[in-house]
Amino acid sequence: MDEMLRLSSVTVLAIVLALSLPSGLAHGSSLVGVASLSPVLMPAPTVVASKNRGIVSVAGLRPGSDYLGQAIMPADMARIFGRPRSVRKPYRETCLIRWPGIEASFTTYGLQGPCRDRPLHALKVTKRSWSVVIGKRRYSIGDHRRRLPRRASWRPQFGFELAWMPFVPGRTATVGAQIGGKNRIRAFNIFIGAAGD
Repeated sequence: MDEMLRLSSVTVLAIVLALSLPSGLAHGSSLVGVASLSPVLMPAPTVVASKNRGIVSVAGLRPGSDYLGQAIMPADMARIFGRPRSVRKPYRETCLIRWPGIEASFTTYGLQGPCRDRPLHALKVTKRSWSVVIGKRRYSIGDHRRRLPRRASWRPQFGFELAWMPFVPGRTATVGAQIGGKNRIRAFNIFIGAAGD
């Protein structure tokens, strides 16, 4: 019982920091204002994916329907990873935002508006601390290729497909492992979708 009631100093600090956040930070907040913050609570840089039902979470953030206000927005990412290194808009519907080891695509097809109002559509992670959990299997940047399933199919620009989700007319890959030097994983490509595609 004593152990259940005891709060570590780390937990107390996390609570204090969370309570000290400005109340105005929300999905509609300005990316500029939020991006100027330092990272607040840094969860393990992990992507959790279902084997065949899509992405469950990205660094603790859960993607969902943008119309329900549950999509991962630029402000959400900035609260965790801090100020982006760059923000650019290569296409009318897409904003590419980069943090160290992360390239994230925020997209709403057919609609225009500021980057802050676009949900996370896909991302690529290259930092060695990142890992992907699929069921009971964990894959990490730097793992040898032999750790991948033997029957994993390979797709150009995406890598070895490790997980999928339903997608008309069949399914589409949600996690791809790209192999680099010494036959080791150098990047994960993550596809979330739900941007009107």
